[in-house]
Amino acid sequence: MEGGATGVALLHLEAGNCPAAFAALRAATADGVTIGGGASLFYGAPALAFVLAAINRPEFLHGRAVAAEGTATVTRRRLDAAHRRIDRHEQPHYAEYDLIRG
Repeated sequence: MEGGATGVALLHLEAGNCPAAFAALRAATADGVTIGGGASLFYGAPALAFVLAAINRPEFLHGRAVAAEGTATVTRRRLDAAHRRIDRHEQPHYAEYDLIRG
């Protein structure tokens, strides 16, 4: 799991240290990505997908695919939960509208 490597990669990218950033991104995708309930633009597969989308290097093709699939899984889970809520005729929680964490 990425465990903060995405943020470390962003820090190195901002500082112009691409080798260190790329090493952090390789570490972030080495063992899969986080797709739990806390996944968002700040954490987990969506955060990693966002960063990797901006890096057009062949060695990150697999990492982009892993992050994209993880993001799709997070999205499907949230949509399924929203549909179950709708079927129960319940009002949505704020998180369903939150563009950052929802």
